[in-house]
Amino acid sequence: MKRVIYALLLIVFFVGCADKKPPIYTKSYHATLISPMIKISDVAFLHVHDKLLNMQIYSFGVNTADIKISKNICLNQSCLNQSKFNERFFLARHYDGLLAEILTAKPIFDKDSLIKTQCGFNQNIKKNFIEYEICAGNIKFIDTKNKIKIVLKEL
Repeated sequence: MKRVIYALLLIVFFVGCADKKPPIYTKSYHATLISPMIKISDVAFLHVHDKLLNMQIYSFGVNTADIKISKNICLNQSCLNQSKFNERFFLARHYDGLLAEILTAKPIFDKDSLIKTQCGFNQNIKKNFIEYEICAGNIKFIDTKNKIKIVLKEL
C-alpha cells in the first residue's frame, strides 16, 4: 500500500511540474519603481514567456514584488485588468500593454515623438508629460506630471 501511495505522489509531482515552460529569455536589472501603488528599488529578474511577463523584485534574497503581466496585471497575486492597473499605477488611463512595452524596451504610444539614438531611442511625449529612454539595455520611464518612475539598469 505504501508503494502505491508513494508512486501516486511521484506521478502527481512530475505531472504538475512538467507543464511549466521555461522563459524565452530572462534579464536581470537593478529596478526602481516609484508610483502611488509601489515604491521599491532593488534587484529584479524579468522572465519573458510567450504570453506572460513576470518581473520578480528581490530585497535581501526575499521576493518583495512579483508582477505578472498577461491578460491582467497581478502584483503579489492581487490582479487587476490592465486599464484599472494603469489608473492605479500610472494615475492615468493609458492603453493596455503600456507596462509590458516599457519592461520589454519597446516604443510606447505608437512610437509618438520617437528619436533614434546611437544606443537606442528616446521619446519625449509632451502631451502626457512622459520622458522615455532606452539606451544599451537600460530603460528609463518618467511621468513628470504624476511623479511615476520606472528605471531598469541591466546587471
